[in-house]
Amino acid sequence: MLKKKNLIKSAILLIMTFFLLTCIPMNKSYASDPITGNNSFETAYNFGYWKYKYGTAILPAGENEAYFSFTADSGERIMAQSTYRDEYWGMEITIYDEAGQLIDTRNNPVKPGYVPFIYAKCDPIKIRQKFYVKVTRGNYEGDMYFTVSFEDRIRTGHKTFNFPGTATNPGNKNYDPNGVDSNVLTLDLRNDTSIPNKAIVRSVTTSARQTPSQGNVHHWIMCSQTEHWYESKVSSSSSGHYYITVEDNLKVANVWNFKYNAKATAPSKMTNVKMDVEYEYDITDTYVPY
Repeated sequence: MLKKKNLIKSAILLIMTFFLLTCIPMNKSYASDPITGNNSFETAYNFGYWKYKYGTAILPAGENEAYFSFTADSGERIMAQSTYRDEYWGMEITIYDEAGQLIDTRNNPVKPGYVPFIYAKCDPIKIRQKFYVKVTRGNYEGDMYFTVSFEDRIRTGHKTFNFPGTATNPGNKNYDPNGVDSNVLTLDLRNDTSIPNKAIVRSVTTSARQTPSQGNVHHWIMCSQTEHWYESKVSSSSSGHYYITVEDNLKVANVWNFKYNAKATAPSKMTNVKMDVEYEYDITDTYVPY
């Protein structure tokens, strides 16, 4: 009976090793020996700095919790995750700060790839801030085998959007020193499913073709979230660059408006108006329950 039990343990560890070799980037640092005996804050297994660290843990029958520790730096947005199996229903992962204060806890598995997992999040506020991870068994009564790893939650992307219609400008016939605005083009991205959930703008540029091409032209854009018009930093009929950063917290999935200002007396029009957006998002905002 004991021999059979050892064979089962060996088989599970072999499967976990296969998962680690095929599903986790090779530049990660693996705790080569199975992690066990870490059943309190005092005996927490120390991963050190989180980047590229992971390891397989064993939570023996009769033990309810496994503890780990890691460090992360200010500005990083991290998630700790543990692999999950269907028979591990109720399994939970929790992150605490160095003082033992609760940061985040979750027990709802997700499966964005091949292997389901549970995760918890933290946002450190100082260099090499220490955190603890607690994995709780749930309703399963036997030995539990799972992999603990860490990931940067933030992803970046880029997308180009086309404004429908043509912007027309009647020309600055009265020689107004402030120039004359065109009509406004509107682009509604609120239901665009190609945009990751809660994606935030990092930068925006616009491009267009003005006919005839003129000098002293500025592109302007507005986001419905703030209803503030942003003027291009440069004078150009063909492009616009704006003082917009991630600190403005503008969601990509908004209604965007475009117009251009011209000082030339001759009328003109702009076609093929596009908006290029660099954005970032929290990958966990795209997860759906397993």
